[in-house]
Amino acid sequence: MKKLLSFLGTTIFVASSALTVVSCVHNNQEDKNSNLTPLQAEMLDGANFISRLIIGGRHENLNYNVNEVLSMYLTPQATAMQMPVAYKYNEQKINLGSKISNYKNLLAPWIKGFDEDGYAGMFASYVMGMYDDNFYQKMFNPGSDSKGYFEDTFSKGGNVGYNKKKDNAMGYAAGLGKNAKLSADENRRNLAWGIQDTGALSNYLLHNGFDGAYPTNTNGTEGPKSSANENNKGTNGSGYAWYNSILYAGNASQSRDYKDQGVQNKLDKGLIFLKADDNTDFKSTVHGFKFNSTGALITATAGKLNLDGKISLMASLLENFSSTKSGALNLAEFSNFLLPMIVDPNFPPIIIPGLPGFIPGTTFQTMQGITFSLITKIWETFKKHRNEFPENTWSKIDALDKAPEPVNGVSPTKELNIQYLFNKQGRDINNPGTNAKDIVDIINLLDKESKLDTTTEGKKNFYQKYFEDRKTNNTPFATVYHNIISKMVPGDWNSVLEQPDAGINLLNYAKNIYKAVSEKPYQDQLLAVIEKFKDKKYFRELSSNEQSNFLELLGYKGDKYVDDSVLKGLYEGVKNESVVPGKKEFKEFFSKFGNSTSQGMEKAHENVISNLYDNNFWNMTEVKFESTSNSQKGAKMHYTLNYTGKGDTTSTANQQFKKVNVDQNFNPYQTIIEHQKDVISETNTALIDKLDLTKKSGKVLGVEQNVIAAKDLQNYDGLGNYQDYKDVNHTYKISWENISDNPNNPYWVITTIKSFDQNGKEFFNIY
Repeated sequence: MKKLLSFLGTTIFVASSALTVVSCVHNNQEDKNSNLTPLQAEMLDGANFISRLIIGGRHENLNYNVNEVLSMYLTPQATAMQMPVAYKYNEQKINLGSKISNYKNLLAPWIKGFDEDGYAGMFASYVMGMYDDNFYQKMFNPGSDSKGYFEDTFSKGGNVGYNKKKDNAMGYAAGLGKNAKLSADENRRNLAWGIQDTGALSNYLLHNGFDGAYPTNTNGTEGPKSSANENNKGTNGSGYAWYNSILYAGNASQSRDYKDQGVQNKLDKGLIFLKADDNTDFKSTVHGFKFNSTGALITATAGKLNLDGKISLMASLLENFSSTKSGALNLAEFSNFLLPMIVDPNFPPIIIPGLPGFIPGTTFQTMQGITFSLITKIWETFKKHRNEFPENTWSKIDALDKAPEPVNGVSPTKELNIQYLFNKQGRDINNPGTNAKDIVDIINLLDKESKLDTTTEGKKNFYQKYFEDRKTNNTPFATVYHNIISKMVPGDWNSVLEQPDAGINLLNYAKNIYKAVSEKPYQDQLLAVIEKFKDKKYFRELSSNEQSNFLELLGYKGDKYVDDSVLKGLYEGVKNESVVPGKKEFKEFFSKFGNSTSQGMEKAHENVISNLYDNNFWNMTEVKFESTSNSQKGAKMHYTLNYTGKGDTTSTANQQFKKVNVDQNFNPYQTIIEHQKDVISETNTALIDKLDLTKKSGKVLGVEQNVIAAKDLQNYDGLGNYQDYKDVNHTYKISWENISDNPNNPYWVITTIKSFDQNGKEFFNIY
C-alpha cells in the first residue's frame, strides 16, 4: 500500500478544480513568523493570499474588480473560470495552491460546498465582513438540506439561496433584502468598498448608469456554456459579480433573462462603449477612455484555460499533501477522485461539443470518472491488447473479467465506484480482489520481460513495443491513454516514456494500487467510508465534522497517518523518499502536464499575477494571533502588509484623504433599481415584500456627500491597464475574526483594512 499513489501522474489533473496543492516552499515571511504553531502558520498563509487578492484589486494597485478574481480562485467550478494555480514561468515553478488550500480548509470550509456545478460565484462581501453576523449565519449553520447561502440576491418571485434543487435566487435585487444589514461595527461596515469600489472606472461608470451585469448573467468569458435555472441551483450572477469580463466582452456569455442586453444598454445617453477585441490589447473604450485591460486579461485567461486549469495542478503533485490537518484534507478529497467512494448515482450524462473523449464540463462526477478510469485503463489495456503481450501472460489476461468502464466516452457510468476494482466484477463478487491480484501478476511478468535484454537497444525495443505514441500502428498503452496524451504538449509523453525502463517503472508503481485494493484490510476501510456516506454525493458536500470522520475511517487520527491505512499508503506513496523504481519518471511525468497551461499563463502572470505571487513585493509585519485555534468563535489574527509591486498610477485613489460616512442602510452591491424595474415593481409583492427600497443604492457615496466631485471620478478610479503600471508603495493594516459559533464549521472574515500611502498617511474609499 505504501506506493498506492504512484501512478497518479495520469490522474491528478482531472481533480484540480476541487483540490488545490500544498506548497513546501518556505519564504522569508514564514521564517519571520517561526514562533507560530503549524496551524497558525497555515491559517496566516491562507489569509495572507486572500488579502493579496483583495488589496491587489484596489484602484491604487493592480486595479481589477475583486469579486470575479475571488471567483476564479475560490469558486472556479461554479463560474467556469479555472485560473491555473500551478504552472511554470521562465522555468520558475509557480504554485498558488497551498495558499488557497489553507484558506479553504482552515478559514472557510463553507466554500467547498458552495463551489458546486451551479452558477453562484463569489462576492467580496462573503470574505470581507461588511455585513452583520446574521448575513453569514446560514452559511456556517445551514438548514436541514445542508445548503448554506447568503440572502443577497433573489429570484423574480422572491426566492433566496443557491445550489438547491429548486426555488433558488437568480441575481435580482442584489443587496436590497431587508435581512441584509451592514455591520454595526464601523470598521467592518467601512469594508463595503469591496464589492463596487475596485476595478477600472467603476465609480465613473456607476455615476453614468452602469452597475455591472444583468440578473441571470454568467460572466463574459468563454468558460460558461449554459445559463442558470431557478429550479437547478440558481445564481447570484448580476451586478459586480462579473464586472471585469462583462466590460471586456460587452455582455454576458450566457443569460436567461437578458440575452440581448449588455454594457451599452445601461449607460447614460451620450456615452459610447466599445468592447475589447483582438486589436485593442484587451482594452475596452468608453467616452474615449481606453480601460480595463488588467481585468480583461486575467478573466479572459481564466475562462479560456477553464479546462487546462484543471490539468495544471498535477505539476505540483509531490507537494500536494502534508501531515497537517489541511494537508490531510487535501489528500482525503483527492482520494475520493482516485478511489471513488462517495459518488452520486444519479448524475446526468454531460457532453460538450468540441471536447470528445475528454473532460466534458465541470461536474465532480465526470472528474471522478476520468480519474478512476485512468486506473481501470491498465486493466483495459491488458484485455483489449492481449495478443500484444507475452504468451506467458495470456492465461492471466484471459481469466480477467471485463475491465470496469467508469466513463463512456465523456459521460460517467454506473461503474464509477472503487468497488468495481475489487468486488463488483465477475470473479470478484465471490472472491474480492481476484482480478486485481492477477493484474499484479501480469505486471510482474512484464517486469521480467523488461530484464531479458538490458542493453540500450533492448530497453528501446521494450519502449517501442508497449509505450511509444505514434501516428500509425500505435502501442497498447499509448492507444488506451490516447485522450490523456492529447492534453499534453506533442512529444511530451514519449520524452518521458522513451527513457530506459521508464515505462516498466511506472507500471510497477501502478501495480501497487491493484495490490492494495486486493487486500482485505484496505477493502474494509474503503467499504466503511462507502457505507458511512452512502447518502452523500461528493466529498465537499461533507460538513467539517463529517470530513474529520472520513479522515479517521481512512487512517488519519491525532494529527498523524495511521500505519496500514489507506491514507498512510497514499501519503507514503508520494512523500517517501526511499529509492523506488518509477520515482524519477513519476516526477517528470507530472511536470509535463503543466507545459501547455504554462504557455497560456505567460501574459497574465508576467503582467498581473506575478505581483500577487512574488513575496518580494509583499512584506508582512506585526503579526498577532489571539487564539491558537481556527475554530474558536471570536478568534482573531492581525498583520500589516506592505505592497511594493506594480500599480495603476493613472489612479489618484491613494490621494483620497477625506473620509466618507458609510451608514448601515447603504447597499454595497450598488444595484440601480431602474435597470430591473420590470421585476422590482409594486405589483410584484412576492419580491417587494422582502426588500428595503429605502437603502442607498446605485449612487457613489463620495459624490453624494460632496467628498469628491463627479468630474474627478475618472481620475480616482484609474483606467486599470497593465500597460500603464509603475512601482507603488502602499501599506495595509488587516484584521480577521472567526464569527462562527459552530466549531465544526469556522467562518473567518476580514474585519478591518486600513490603507496608508508611502508616507504613512491614511487614505479612504469613496464607495
